[in-house]
Amino acid sequence: MDTIFVQPIFAPDQKRFERNLDSLTSFFKYCDHYKYDVKFAVGGWCKDEYWTKFVDLVNGSYAKNKVTLLRFENNYGKAAVVNSLYAKVKEKNIDFKYMLTADSDIVFPIETEHMFDRLEDVAVKSVPIRKMPFGMCGLQQLGHGCHFQTIYQNEYTIDNRFGNKDRIVYPHASSGIAGGCLFFAKDAWDKIGGYRVQGVYAGDDAYALVDIARNGYSYQVADKIGIIHPHEDDAEYAKWKVKVCQRDTNGIVKQNLDSYINEANDFWKNRT
Repeated sequence: MDTIFVQPIFAPDQKRFERNLDSLTSFFKYCDHYKYDVKFAVGGWCKDEYWTKFVDLVNGSYAKNKVTLLRFENNYGKAAVVNSLYAKVKEKNIDFKYMLTADSDIVFPIETEHMFDRLEDVAVKSVPIRKMPFGMCGLQQLGHGCHFQTIYQNEYTIDNRFGNKDRIVYPHASSGIAGGCLFFAKDAWDKIGGYRVQGVYAGDDAYALVDIARNGYSYQVADKIGIIHPHEDDAEYAKWKVKVCQRDTNGIVKQNLDSYINEANDFWKNRT
């Protein structure tokens, strides 16, 4: 397997903890079902009472593929966490060509057949079609789909190794592809230097897409390779997160996150 898996942990309360644990469990079950041998790096921020549950899960029967399980002392946000986990993978000198990264609530349905093989086929077979090096591919979002309709402005198909065709779509401009679960070429990720750390809640994926395009790499969405993005039914959290994200998404890398971390901590303290 040429792909590694990187996932941030985020469990400030029981609801987010259960979603995160369900997500990670679904990933392991998916790999078991399709006999995938995928190395993974997970870590992030959570309340004390939840951490041992993650440790028990990761250090159970899946421990052989663990690169790192890293607990962060603060809520640094997805961008900083993913960048740090990726750096841990690089330190181990692991041989890989691609990275799949998923938010802490993403569920991997068994019904999406042979996800890793098909994504790697997309990466290889898109190059002569797009006439540029492969950069990234978004996965279709089942449940709460956040891709814009503009992703369907262009399309092509590839023949995967299972004798089936996969429909691939992409927008004219480098926007409209939602984050949540993205498949990156290692070369492209290294070239852009990972996520821009703009705050704790910011448009990490949006600027990764911009940076991929600016550096001459392709971007697309695998229309029939789907993951489940659960609906956010916490109205207060959703409203607050949108406000902060819109405010802080400006493309500027922040060297000090203390004020952003404190703001996020205050939000969760007031709710729990």
